[in-house]
Parts: sequence; structure tokens; C-alpha cells
Amino acid sequence: MAHNRLHDTPDRFSRFFLTRFLRKSFFLMLFMVLLLPVHALYVTYPSFRNILTQFTEKEAVRVANYMSVFLDKGSSESKLSPAALTVNDTLTSGMAGVSEAFHLYKYRLFDAAGRIIHSSAGKEIGKQNDHSYFRDIVAKGQPYSLIVQKDHKTMENEIFTLDVVETYVPIMREGTFLGAFEIYFDITEQRKRMDWVVTQASVVLLSLATLFFLVVVSTRVHVLQRIGEFMKAMKEAAQGDFHRRIAVSGRDELTDMANGFNRMSEELHQLHRGFQNEQNKLTTIILSAREGIVVTDAPGNVVMINPAAERLLEKTQEVITQQGFLSLVDDPDYVQSFLTQQGIGMPDSLVYKNRVLHFHAATIHNGQGQKIGSAALIRDITAEKRLEEKLRTLSYTDKLTGLYNRRRMEELLEQEHSRAKRYASPLSVLFFDVDHFKKFNDTYGHDMGDKVLEVIGSIARAHFRAVDYSCRYGGEEFCIILPNTGSEGALLLADRFRQRLQETDISGVRVTCSIGVVTYPGADCAEWEAFLKLADNALYEAKRLGRNRVVPWSPGMAGKGK
Repeated sequence: MAHNRLHDTPDRFSRFFLTRFLRKSFFLMLFMVLLLPVHALYVTYPSFRNILTQFTEKEAVRVANYMSVFLDKGSSESKLSPAALTVNDTLTSGMAGVSEAFHLYKYRLFDAAGRIIHSSAGKEIGKQNDHSYFRDIVAKGQPYSLIVQKDHKTMENEIFTLDVVETYVPIMREGTFLGAFEIYFDITEQRKRMDWVVTQASVVLLSLATLFFLVVVSTRVHVLQRIGEFMKAMKEAAQGDFHRRIAVSGRDELTDMANGFNRMSEELHQLHRGFQNEQNKLTTIILSAREGIVVTDAPGNVVMINPAAERLLEKTQEVITQQGFLSLVDDPDYVQSFLTQQGIGMPDSLVYKNRVLHFHAATIHNGQGQKIGSAALIRDITAEKRLEEKLRTLSYTDKLTGLYNRRRMEELLEQEHSRAKRYASPLSVLFFDVDHFKKFNDTYGHDMGDKVLEVIGSIARAHFRAVDYSCRYGGEEFCIILPNTGSEGALLLADRFRQRLQETDISGVRVTCSIGVVTYPGADCAEWEAFLKLADNALYEAKRLGRNRVVPWSPGMAGKGK
């Protein structure tokens, strides 16, 4: 009997141990069944909400920073005013383009007082935001975000029929609050996925808790190891590693849970990848832009160069990166001054490698006003400048003769007359017309008359100096402005021109001209119009004396018309 009791002792001990172990395991399982849903509801679900809110807030800040580029370009002289925000067509179209590229549900732009000055819903413009969060958080340079569920009120007491993340991004310049962007991201699909993921996670966790008891009962070491693998994978997923996958083997319940966990991780990974795709869209816009864009990080290292920048600067990415941001246009002092002065008082056009470039550089700050990098925008305006110069030339040039027109003549004569009087330097004006031009037109026709005027223009351009201004006054009348030229030199130039015209064969005919000459300081007039009138009087005198001659103005000489 003693032998039997001794033999039964290990069995009783085993049963006792197993009973206590199972009892504790049962209560542990019951505790986990109750705890895990609570953990999912109050810890896991809020954590995922926080992750979604933080990630969306970062995207909103990134979108706002890009919108700020158009805000800079939209203000006067391509600068953002340090006192107020300005809304114009450039800003409106730029923000609308960004909204479409990032699939924004809605956006608004507030000024510093909380008034809506631009919105994707135009009827909201002028409304006031008097909530405390705008004054106490946003106006102090801090972004502010909130997840708003479907059919729930937003921070402005609006009700949407979908789930959104509402984010305020402050606009700061030199520590001054200028206003804020309010950006709405539609997260309806992401929210559904998150709810589904959390539900699946809760189911998985509850399944794990239930199966834990079976694992304990079965005392299978490999099952305990598998649970440890599950717990480690869930911990890594909670820390943001969505690439973690659990190896699938067999056809038991643990395999189903592994598949469920892997599906959950894949959903989270797709959600994260969706946000990355939105970021990639912005990158695509930058890389495909015709304007050159170069971006640095906070320490000043070049981190982004689009192909247009390589083409405009005629440098490879490697060269631009090696030389650095300040050497973009081979003038570090210019770029540094542009950043320091925020472009104020700096020339924004420069000639670089046979191109005329519009250059703008700025420091980029985050929502807290901290420097996060610098950016340069470079545009080729060579064609624009050439067209501008061509139009300017056309506006000053007489089409028939190629000489300056009357409007330009008046500007030049006023300028030279004022300079001559200010510095007491000589100035002469030749005023002449073609002798008997009306009779010539009646005899040979207007086409021949135009030919004569063309030849006179050609002779004038070749005869007079580069510093002189040859102008067509109107009809057959011409005016030659001779800066720094006294009476003797003006009379000599005039007579040689008269002789040269007289000796020129124009399609078998010859013409002559009469020239009146006036010189300062011999003729001292308060206004340039009176000065020109004296030259006209001398021209009349030349015609009265028989034409085809040069006559200088003298006191008492009066004009009586031609």
C-alpha cells in the first residue's frame, strides 16, 4: 500500500499542478478576453486615429508650404507682404491646381484676424473665425488638426456627409502670424479601412486570447512560440512597421490568424502608401515643371533638382550638388543676398550663359517657423525679353524710313534740350523737308514719293553719327538731333547731307531739300518746343531764299508757314 501511495504521488502532483495551471490559465484567458477589447477600444483605436491625424497633418503642412509658393508669387512685386496676405488670379489658380493634384476635399485661406479671404467654396469668403483655438493655437504658429466623423460637426460647426481630417496650418513670416490655411482631406475610405483593420485586429486579439487557453491546455511548445511571434509582430506593427509578415504554414487556426494579421498589415501598408503617393504627385509636378526648381534641406545640402534646372543652368545634378545652392548661377554673394533680404531690392533678372533668367530664392519654414530648407525657382525669359525689346523698337521706329518716329523724337529732344541747359553743353537741331514734294507726288505718284522718303532715311542713317538721332517728324519733314554739336559743325553736317541727297539718283530722278539749323546756346529757349520752332523758322527762311540750301537761325527770323 505504501508502494502504491508512493507510486500515486507523482500522478496526484501532476493532476494538482495541471489543475492549478488550468485554473490560472482560465482566469488569465478570461482576463485577456475582457482586457483586449478594452485595449482595442481605448488604446489601439486611438493610436491608429493619432497616426492617421499626424500623418494627415504632415501632408497638410506639406501642401500648405507648396501653396505658399503661389502665395509669394501672387503678391505685389512677387513678394509676400510682411503685413497682409494678397489674393489674386495667380494665387487662385495655383491653389486650385494644388487642390486638384492632392485631391483636397476643401480648403480655405484665413488672414491674421481670422477672416476667410479665399476658399474653394466662394460663398464663405468674408466669414469670421472667432473660436479660441484659432487665437490660442493657430495664431501662435502651431498646426491644429481634428478628425471629423460623418454627420458630426467640424470645428466651424459644419456637418459633412463623409469623414474628413480638418487641419489648420499657420502662415508665419519672420515670427509674425499672417494667416492660416485650413485644409480638408477626405479620409472616408481610410476611415473605413481603419475601422475594418481595428475590427479585424480585435477579432484576431480575441481569437488569440481564446486560443491561448487551448494552447495552455495542449502545452504545445511550438504553439507558445507562435503566439510569441504574433505578439512581437503586433508590437512592431503598433510601432509603425507595416512590412512585418507572419510565416504561414499548416491549415490550423493559427494559420488563419496569421493570414488575418498579414491582411491587416497589408491594409495598413496600403494606407501608408496612399499618403506617399500623394507626396509623389507633388514631386512629379516639380520634376515635370518647365521652371527650374532646386531645393535644399535645413543644413543647406541640395536634395532635389528637377530636369528643367539642369537644362537652364547647363549643369548636371552632380555638378549642382557638388557646387552647392549658393553657386547655382555662379554668384554666391547674389544668392546669399537674395536669401538674406528675401529678394527685397534685389534684381530678379540676370543674364546667364546667353539666357535671360528670372531668379527667385527663398527660405522654407515649417508650421512652427523653423527653417527646413531653401528653394530656388528659375525661369527662362529670354524670348519674353527679345519680344519686349522688339516691341519697344517698333513703338519708337517709323516703319517707312526706319528712323525714330515723332513720339520718340519729342522724348529725345526734350531729354537732350534739358541736358544741354543743365550742363551748358552745345546742342543743334536740323529741321528739313523735301523741296516741292507735293508736286513731286503729283508728277511721279505716291509710290515714288514713298521711295524718296525711304532713300532719305537710308542716307540719314549712313550720314550722321551714331550719337545723333535721325527722326521723321511727319510727311516729308525730318528732324536731326545733334548732341554736343556747335553751330559750325551742325552747318557742315547739314550741307554735306544736302549735297549727298542732291547727288543721289532715285530710280532716275533727283530731289533736293531745304534745311534749317538752330544751335544752343546761340538760341536759348525755356522749352524744347520753342527750340524746335526756331529750326522750323530757319527752314522757312531757306525756302524763301530759293530752296536747296542750309540756313542757320538768327534773331528776328520769323516763320510764316511752308
